[in-house]
Amino acid sequence: MRSTISILPLAALILSGCSLLDPSPEAEVTNTAPVSRPTTGQGWYASLCSACHNLDGSPVSSDVTDLRDYTDSLAHHPSNPNDFYRGTFETYSAALDEGPGAMPVYSRTELDDEARQLVYEYILTLHR
Repeated sequence: MRSTISILPLAALILSGCSLLDPSPEAEVTNTAPVSRPTTGQGWYASLCSACHNLDGSPVSSDVTDLRDYTDSLAHHPSNPNDFYRGTFETYSAALDEGPGAMPVYSRTELDDEARQLVYEYILTLHR
């Protein structure tokens, strides 16, 4: 019994020291490392689009648009063969603004017009 009583104060001392290692809820941790942004259409595509459209433009599931079909000329819409559409920059940019289906919305601060144009031009190079 005597050894149990002498261990309790030691355990309490050790456990109270653990709280000194944790930052308080008020502590602010800042990351000073610069955030690198892609500089090419392929880089932007890899970082933002490839999780759903794979690196080659193929969809990861049946509810994702196959970007290998995306074209800037008049074509059949991939999800509705009776509907014609033109995959213009404006159509693509509107999809980024609206986030159709499960696609996330990309604001102009996240993906400005220059970056959008780079990604659009890269997507046009993806073919089956």
